[in-house]
Amino acid sequence: MSCLKINNEEGQTVGVIPIYCGETTLAKLREEIEYDLEINNFLFVHGGYKFNTSEEMFTNVASVAHEMVNHSAEKIFFCVTIFKRSKLSGECASTKDPADPSKTTIDATGSMASNTTPLTGTPKTDQNNRPCSSTSKVTGSFLRSPTSWEIRGVKIYTQVEIEKAKGMEKKRRVFWNKEAKRICRQTKKSKNEVAKEVNIAWRKHQGTLLLEEESLLQKMQKDASEAEGHECQSQIKCKPGTIQKNFDRIQQHKNTLDQVINEIENTKCGSAIGKKRKLDELSDKKSYLLAEMKKAQDAMRKNLRKSVNFVKDLSNDM
Repeated sequence: MSCLKINNEEGQTVGVIPIYCGETTLAKLREEIEYDLEINNFLFVHGGYKFNTSEEMFTNVASVAHEMVNHSAEKIFFCVTIFKRSKLSGECASTKDPADPSKTTIDATGSMASNTTPLTGTPKTDQNNRPCSSTSKVTGSFLRSPTSWEIRGVKIYTQVEIEKAKGMEKKRRVFWNKEAKRICRQTKKSKNEVAKEVNIAWRKHQGTLLLEEESLLQKMQKDASEAEGHECQSQIKCKPGTIQKNFDRIQQHKNTLDQVINEIENTKCGSAIGKKRKLDELSDKKSYLLAEMKKAQDAMRKNLRKSVNFVKDLSNDM
């Protein structure tokens, strides 16, 4: 896993983003730097060109990052350069010296002239031979420690990925992020263990969400039926009790699953005699219950879709 180093105008590393993602836009990277590294008022610069805010939204990190290799550690990392905005605003800029055209020239708007060289090295001195100073100059390193879920490589959905999802999948991704972060903060479980625990928790939580949807749809269905007339009751393909039966099955499996999980934990702490055989039996039972919960939830979603379509048809006919 590669990291992303943030260097200042003097080539010093002022921050590290633990995970490098080349597809991330500069605008998104700016948010991370400002929030996590507490560095503000800067510009991204690549090859002497500074990017304005509108360009950052359409420029990905890979196009401005330099790939570097640490041969001693056999690691690859990437690096981007930032300039404090005051460095490019003319606050400390010098004017062009005709006698030495190789000197760096920065105009009042912060744009580099075509004959300029990259802004490196020590700052120039003014006519009083005093070094130019900037109160906003980066003087220290701001290193963000990797989070507990980043260290373990646990998947966390981005806001874009969440917004792209629809319906129950969108709710699942939000739930996943919250639960995965909580487990990583409170335990030392591995990536696979975190995923298993979140999936089990989601199966339990999903049943409650489905019942809430069912209650809302039943109310909508009842209101629409009353408005259309009692004769439309015979057209209902999904009986009111069907979804409730599905939910009862889910709840029953959930309660049994909780008992099995507790029994597994107790067995792990118990005597070694017959422990492996007992754990294998409980593990098989847990897998069976999870599969049955999924079947019941799928059936419940199918019936919910029927109710949704029925309500839509009634609404269109009214």
